[in-house]
Amino acid sequence: MDEEIFADYVRKEIFPNMIIEKNVIFVDGHFSHLNNLRFLMDCTENCKDIKVICLPAGQTSHLQPLDVSGFGPVKKRWRNYLRSVSMQVSTKVDKQCFALHLVEILPLFNLEKNIISGFRRAGIFPFEPSEVCKLLNTKEVAPAVTVVPSADEMFKKQFDNIEKNLKEIYSLSRADVQWYMKSMRERAAGYIPTESAAETALNVGNALLASRPPKVRLPKDARLSTAGGRVLTESSFMDALRDREKERVQKRRMKKSNNS
Repeated sequence: MDEEIFADYVRKEIFPNMIIEKNVIFVDGHFSHLNNLRFLMDCTENCKDIKVICLPAGQTSHLQPLDVSGFGPVKKRWRNYLRSVSMQVSTKVDKQCFALHLVEILPLFNLEKNIISGFRRAGIFPFEPSEVCKLLNTKEVAPAVTVVPSADEMFKKQFDNIEKNLKEIYSLSRADVQWYMKSMRERAAGYIPTESAAETALNVGNALLASRPPKVRLPKDARLSTAGGRVLTESSFMDALRDREKERVQKRRMKKSNNS
């Protein structure tokens, strides 16, 4: 799902089904929702009063109605269906025929009941914030099991990348590479307690890649923060999106002119 496809979907499927004057569209923090100026403009320029609200980061399992009571039953029935068809030699489920199989089991889903229950349990409709507290209080939390992995297990990918960079970027001998890696592992394991294992992996990795040109990223705009939830159709948010898009266009033009 990208920005254009999402905006087109909302325009063709969501807008025609809005039968009252005031409406709210809830979204999560996916880039196709947050960075979608076309979608937000369609909402603000629509004849209906439409607000777009982004749910707080990391809380969709409690606040997104389909996460609360929609996807779970669907996934369970789909897994059961896959088990049943796996016993049939002539039946194969892949990307090409996925939709055909899904149509077969859609009538078995009580989606309307699940969706209504999801909105109620998330406290969205009817609007009742206390319902979210009930959901949080009834969640069973399994006791945490503390497992302390070794340094190699914790940072295997980082170690592999660092060893590769030592060979490719610095063209070091095999003996030198082995010496550097031994020192790295000793620091990460705590034998050389000058820094934590995480700091070791980060510092050594940064040092090895220092000779490469840093990746240029646009500075974060505080106006675009959605960590605590946000009304995306506010003018301040949309203005920030426009400003960032202008910066990106200027950057692309400068890069194109430098290459020509």
